[in-house]
Amino acid sequence: MNNTHESSFCLVAVNGDMSSSGMSDTASVIVFNSEYREIVTKFLIAQAKRNAVNMFNVDLILSGTLSEDQRKELDTTKEECYSLFQELKNIGFFSSKYDARTDWEVTLYESDELESYGKYKIVADLRVVEVKKSEAQTNLSERWGQDIKIQKAYKNDKWYFVHAKESVFYNSKSNKIRIFTIPRLTDDDEKCFSAEIYSDHLPKTFNYAIA
Repeated sequence: MNNTHESSFCLVAVNGDMSSSGMSDTASVIVFNSEYREIVTKFLIAQAKRNAVNMFNVDLILSGTLSEDQRKELDTTKEECYSLFQELKNIGFFSSKYDARTDWEVTLYESDELESYGKYKIVADLRVVEVKKSEAQTNLSERWGQDIKIQKAYKNDKWYFVHAKESVFYNSKSNKIRIFTIPRLTDDDEKCFSAEIYSDHLPKTFNYAIA
């Protein structure tokens, strides 16, 4: 993982509910760095394929004369796009059905680039930065009830990532470790993170990273 905010990118809402022509005059912007390039690329390709299939079949859709094969193709492209949307939602990019009813475009996270989209608002910042491992070690040790040693720790607005040997938490190396983040506010309304560890909850229920 990178420990700086270099090479930052963003998804910009260009059409639909969260765009500047949707429910408001302000486009939603989601900032991230290269750690997420693979999943974002897959999503954008699936989105483009879904839109293209819809467009080339628009007359048949409106007239209700789609063949069974054409209907299956439409359904398949929609399912592929929505599945990738859900993956991005699970890791903090999206948060609601309105995001699903939006078309997104990737660009560099630079003011000159964003100005071309008009009025915008950053709704999520998923850039990953390195933090002092002592902070994470103290957090984990207090909650695990023993001295926890880790190699590195990172975080963003949604996640808290920890690199550690599995044997630090379990005697058996067969168990997967999930480090969950519990975002909260301090008395000064500063955003901070509390790490909790579980091994028997579904990923969709919590935000997590495999140690």
